[in-house]
Formats: sequence, C-alpha cells, structure tokens
Amino acid sequence: AEGDADVVLAFEGLEALRAVHYAKEGGTLIMNTQRILPMPCITGATAYPNDIEARIKARDVNLIALDALDEAQKAGNIKTVNTVMIGVLAKVADIPYEIVKQAVEATVPKKVVDVNLVALKRGYDLI
Repeated sequence: AEGDADVVLAFEGLEALRAVHYAKEGGTLIMNTQRILPMPCITGATAYPNDIEARIKARDVNLIALDALDEAQKAGNIKTVNTVMIGVLAKVADIPYEIVKQAVEATVPKKVVDVNLVALKRGYDLI
C-alpha cells in the first residue's frame, strides 16, 4: 500500500519518481540512475525531467542513487544490471551476502553464474 514500503527498488529514474509514494516515511528508495526514455520523450512530446533526484529527496525518503549499468559493465556484462540492484537491496535489507549468493547460484543459468556473482558483489559492496 502507499506509504507502507520499507524499501522501494526502481530500475530507472522515472519509475522511481512514479513509485516513491509507496515508501514509508524514513523508508529507502534504491534507484538506478540509468535513463530509459519513454515514448513521449523519444517523440519530443515531453521532456525527461532533470530534477528526479531532487524531487525524491524532497520527500522523507532515504535515496540511494547508483549507476547500476556502469557497475554491470564493470562486472563484465550489462545484462547483470538487475543483479547489481539485487545486491544493493540485499545489503539495505540486511540479508547476509552468502544467502543472496546461494540464491543467485541456484537460479541463474550456469553459464552466467560467475558474472552475476561479480555483479551481485559489486552491488552489495556499494552500500
């Protein structure tokens, strides 16, 4: 429900802005700073807001903004953006790294486990 979430995870800035109201007072919003332009921005019908972080910070929410795409590239594969974000979420939620690592090992295809573990650790260590 609105205002009840301890943590909100947003994979893009506009998504974060649309979802910030779900965070409770003093809650945390984890936001990937990557811009994924919606069609109205692509067509020029509207501009992508440049003040997303300021608008989120104006609320009583702890904002953790990170460039998960850059972290995924440094891990070795841009497709691991979600895993970077999961690492940050796990650290914020105080979930032991070993538990999250085991979950990744159990659910990610074997051929990409190693790069996902690097991405997970990068995200976990950011906090």
